[in-house]
Amino acid sequence: MSTPNVSEPIVSSHFRRWAEEWRDKPADWWRVVLVLLAYLGGLVLVILLANLLLVPALKSSFGTVPSFYKELLEMSILGLSFALGSWGLLRARRALHGATPSLWAVSGAKFRWADVVLSGLVWWVLFLLAAAVTGLDDIRDRLMTYDIAQWALLAVIALATFSIQATSEELAFRGYLLPLLASRASPIIAVLVSTTMFTVGHPGSGVYGTIGVAAFALMFSLCVLHTATVSYAAGAHVANNMAMFLLFPTVENDATTLLDLTQLVVALIIWFLWVRYRHARRH
Repeated sequence: MSTPNVSEPIVSSHFRRWAEEWRDKPADWWRVVLVLLAYLGGLVLVILLANLLLVPALKSSFGTVPSFYKELLEMSILGLSFALGSWGLLRARRALHGATPSLWAVSGAKFRWADVVLSGLVWWVLFLLAAAVTGLDDIRDRLMTYDIAQWALLAVIALATFSIQATSEELAFRGYLLPLLASRASPIIAVLVSTTMFTVGHPGSGVYGTIGVAAFALMFSLCVLHTATVSYAAGAHVANNMAMFLLFPTVENDATTLLDLTQLVVALIIWFLWVRYRHARRH
């Protein structure tokens, strides 16, 4: 068996070909802005309608909503909002850019569920190892909140919701923006712009939280530059959001202290090295 070539440049020839597929497509700045507004509009519309109509109706009918049902409701609203946002993104992209390259990977690439699932599992292991250092008490308290049946239902809803939400964000920021921008500028500029936009859209509480979000966006972007697919980033993104919701729901971001941020960065580096190794074995 040949040794995997893990020394391959970060920006792979496959990603450059993905960017080249955008070269002859109309991609004026206003078209990109309108596509992103269509994406954002779908998110905002569902959330506004839910908060203006659904939530008040439930409160007037049932009074205080128990925390378990409140979490189910929040998850359902989140999933619906990103589903509509994704629909808006796809429709606007087709209308404003014409027939465009795939949002998932460079043309000709084979979609592999194994990449998504394994990436998520690797991230869960890294997440739990990091949480074991400082967060065991929080995890124990969280697990005692509901019974087994409630946890099972909550986990299923969370998996469905974050599969939609996290994958939607990967398609928008890494599957759409990244190769499109790289077709007009250098990959470095494309990464910086998409990372900045992603970070602005996910404001953290404090400096460490914001840096943590930026670290996620940067590492996921580098992963896409190297593999020319959002499969690995989507899997880790889904796994991370599920872990945060199920185990640390009161934490608004992934790094609230310097120790949290350090653990996050180390986990991201290990995850990226694993992606490089797995990708090198295949190519």
